[in-house]
Amino acid sequence: MSKQAANIEGKIVCAKCGHQNDPNAKECVKCKSKKFAPYFVVAKRPINRQVSVEITTSNPQYGDVRKRITLSKWWLGDNASFNIPTLKQWRAIKRIIDTDLSPLLGWETEKDHEPETQPPDIQELDLSDKDIKSLLKLLPTLQKYDLKNTIDLKRLIAGRRVFHYMRLEKVLKEFEKRLKTKANEPEWQAFFKKNLLILNPGYMKLIEKPNISLDIKFPDFILINIEGYADLYEIKTPSTPLLAYDRSHKNYYWSSELSKALSQVENYVDSVNKNSAGLEKLIELKIMHPRGYIIAGHSSQLKEPKKNDNFRLLNESLKSTEVLTYDSFLERFKRFSKTLKESA
Repeated sequence: MSKQAANIEGKIVCAKCGHQNDPNAKECVKCKSKKFAPYFVVAKRPINRQVSVEITTSNPQYGDVRKRITLSKWWLGDNASFNIPTLKQWRAIKRIIDTDLSPLLGWETEKDHEPETQPPDIQELDLSDKDIKSLLKLLPTLQKYDLKNTIDLKRLIAGRRVFHYMRLEKVLKEFEKRLKTKANEPEWQAFFKKNLLILNPGYMKLIEKPNISLDIKFPDFILINIEGYADLYEIKTPSTPLLAYDRSHKNYYWSSELSKALSQVENYVDSVNKNSAGLEKLIELKIMHPRGYIIAGHSSQLKEPKKNDNFRLLNESLKSTEVLTYDSFLERFKRFSKTLKESA
């Protein structure tokens, strides 16, 4: 049997348990297996007998050798793998799985496994004057406040939470009140323009089409969150029809108005993707993985079980867009307000 070639770190990795062995090893010192991974495997973490997560090196024939994450699966007669070369790509994959795909599979998320113990309460902070000065250097926006000690900091944080909760509650009441009226599309657009950053503090910037000089197709708003992900919002009205009935196939499909909106938003997403460099330069923010949201209709249109099921299936089939009814959108922020109140 020919000698196993060592990886770039001068080791040979056990194909069974992933242990790193000296290059002259005849068997794994940990599990005694005589099978070793190819030379391009730097590290291996088995998940089960067939699936493993590895660090591998790229093929030198295609440029500089780089380390990357590789997902590998063995099956009878062959081995399949998928390479993830950058942290940016991994974060995108993880975000899509965590937020979009896991709920569709009924998988538990990381939050479901988080311990119930809460982080230390702000009252437990015991910061010295030196700590306060360091904090001010770290967070320059706090310098406008006259923070002399820990008590001042506690009061500031608690005060900002209460202030945010009060602002959010005011917006939610206005939201509920508007739902009972026949506000038109421009009125709803004006409402969300004014209040989306209050409703969702995860966003750091709202961009309107009039503020963009680039020649791109543009939705009502683009919102950028703190990680640089772009969400595109197209605003319809609560009375916008969601579905239409196909008598020949006996199921529901998107209404003509919503089909048009979906087509527009998909074009917006594609346009922002193609022009991201120019847009990033203009707004001085990195834009990644734009996703579209259409706020339209009301769940009262979906009381019939089949209609509700078809709406869910149609939504799940969308690639980079989601349709949210006005009342479900409102409920999201009601839950957030409740959490904010409990922590204020």
